[in-house]
Amino acid sequence: MNQSFFDKVIRHMENDPKAKVEEFNVKAGSNPGDNFASSLFRGTISYKSKFTKNESKKLSLIIKTQLVSGIEGVHDVLNEYPLFRNEMEMYGKVLPAIKELWSSIGDDDFLCPKLIYQSTEPVPLIILEDLSVQGFGIVGKPLEDLEFSKDIFRRLAKFHASNFYLLDEKKLDYGNFNGSLFQIPTMADMMFDQGLDAFIEVAKEEGGFERFIPKLEAFKKTYLNKALESYSSKGHAFNVLNHGDFHTKNLLLKKNDEDKVEKFCFIDFQICVFASPAIDLNYCLQFMVSSQNRLNHRDELIATYHQQLVKSLKSFGYLKSPPSLIDVQIELLRNGHLEVLIALCMTIFFYIDFSTMTSEDMPMGDGMKDAKKKLYRNSEFLEMIKKELPGYLHKGFI
Repeated sequence: MNQSFFDKVIRHMENDPKAKVEEFNVKAGSNPGDNFASSLFRGTISYKSKFTKNESKKLSLIIKTQLVSGIEGVHDVLNEYPLFRNEMEMYGKVLPAIKELWSSIGDDDFLCPKLIYQSTEPVPLIILEDLSVQGFGIVGKPLEDLEFSKDIFRRLAKFHASNFYLLDEKKLDYGNFNGSLFQIPTMADMMFDQGLDAFIEVAKEEGGFERFIPKLEAFKKTYLNKALESYSSKGHAFNVLNHGDFHTKNLLLKKNDEDKVEKFCFIDFQICVFASPAIDLNYCLQFMVSSQNRLNHRDELIATYHQQLVKSLKSFGYLKSPPSLIDVQIELLRNGHLEVLIALCMTIFFYIDFSTMTSEDMPMGDGMKDAKKKLYRNSEFLEMIKKELPGYLHKGFI
């Protein structure tokens, strides 16, 4: 990323072949633990073009590149998965079509950061506007505000309704969005097999989990085939293009002076998948809602999602019968194994302060299991999961 490269970016953005970068600066753009699937940089550029009337203009950028380094053994595996192809297609085709659809009905909700430039040369990369300069940021854990959680469910429903409608109108095709990390044996083992093994061992040591352990041991033997079915487009009441990684670190928000969320948008569209909406809904239930609100308001949140789904489809001019609330609930029940996997193997990472960790705390190979067991002894996590497991048992998820 040199002078010549940024000149190309600015000339593309300004549609001015004579635009010129005067100064640029690039630095690391994320905190430890914020991003495992790509390399992130933050840049600032001063430039002139025919539109700046010979006055310098400053631009702040987020630069995403294909992962060039990371946890040993992980980045090579992730680079085999078409993460950048997916996200480039999202920013190049899908998201613009959704924004155009929203604009056509006078809806100015904020969907995602503006795309400035993307290319496969010199490496696959995407350049977006840097919203942090406007006061946007990431929160590590779900907010306690139930109304904000409802707003997120509504925005997700509108995103789903939009891509559902555009497919029905044959304006978009999601044929490329058909993969998942479950298809990569190394990732499935690292994220889920090892996580389940570590949790089961900790559960045996901690006590209080006795009635769940045989169920979880049986669940570990069958989860992979079930997950692969969930991430296909067959056998569901209805399908949508899922964000696929819908947690709080992929949500940018801006608060006002009273600490209330004023605006928010989605980021990181690398593992979108056309399949059951239960994928995003289970992420949303685990990451966008506090544990207490999830236990007390789960059905209300799902009903909120469905109401917005139907409302949005009608506003777009969809004339067929929309998916019913029962359809949504059936998808969640049919794909309940995803809720178990996300809760046991993924939410644990939101109880960790990665800024205090070193590579020795998460070794690869033989030492990883013991390291994960240490993470699973987090008292806050164990308190949360003890409240959730009875529901998984009674619904037949385990």
